[in-house]
Amino acid sequence: MQTAVATAGPEGEPEMSQTESRRLPRPPEADARLPLLIDTDVGTEIDDQYAIALALCCPDRFDLVGIAGCYFHDEPDSPAECVRQARNLLELAGRPDACPVARGCDPLSWTDRPMDGEAVELIIESARGRDPENPLWIVALGPLSNVASAWLRKPEISEQVVLVFHSRSRHWDLKFSSYNAIQDLRAARAVMRSRLPLVLFDAGTYLTMGAEETERRLASSGRLGAYLHDYRSKKKGYASPLKGFFDLADIAWLCEPEIGEWQTVPVPEIRPDLTLSFDRPCGRCLRVHQIDNRRARELFYRRLAAAAGGSA
Repeated sequence: MQTAVATAGPEGEPEMSQTESRRLPRPPEADARLPLLIDTDVGTEIDDQYAIALALCCPDRFDLVGIAGCYFHDEPDSPAECVRQARNLLELAGRPDACPVARGCDPLSWTDRPMDGEAVELIIESARGRDPENPLWIVALGPLSNVASAWLRKPEISEQVVLVFHSRSRHWDLKFSSYNAIQDLRAARAVMRSRLPLVLFDAGTYLTMGAEETERRLASSGRLGAYLHDYRSKKKGYASPLKGFFDLADIAWLCEPEIGEWQTVPVPEIRPDLTLSFDRPCGRCLRVHQIDNRRARELFYRRLAAAAGGSA
């Protein structure tokens, strides 16, 4: 799919003096093997399960260096649940020792003060020694507490990473309605003001899979595929034919960037009420605004089947 390059936002193109301190990331090269860290609130929804599974089934594309759990829903034990869920997926994929899994930190108390946690240290250590030509790709599928804390503690990681933030919003240039931002607004505001190279992933809303389809395509794809299909019975609504697998889209795009469309946009500042200001852009970023849902689904099924030694 051809990419679109444009400038968006009510204030137009930001001045060079406002953009030069934040590196504009490039989409990943199609033939590169990407160092990848997944920052996830897996366990709160079903789509993170599918996203992590796809990454695990693409060892030729991803060097998975870590999975970081997040705090969510005001549940004190949620980071531990994320760790349990992630380790279970590693085991089901037959790769129990593929990467470290770290417990996330609490939400930020202040926008300029980091929190402590295993996941914060994992991000910093995973970024160590990397550079803009071979950055660590961090995919944030949940709130940004871990990422913001890592940057606040070690701002130099701005030269070592690219952050892909799943940030679907109905009106991205007016108000940040992403639930991932709402869960830790201080962290989201800190990241927007940071120098972290940023990809706003504003796609995946219509990436759906019916239960009959996943039974047909996943149930025979080894232990992992069968688990992912059976997981749809865990909560009411998971089996709906309209159930969205939003976070799966981020990993699918990183795996095959040609399935997406993106543009260059100014990075807005997030106000406390979640409305956006472009008065003083915080540099520029990429915004992925569309993906080919059919190709993303087929990529997912094909990769899981291949990992199980079969065909989708």
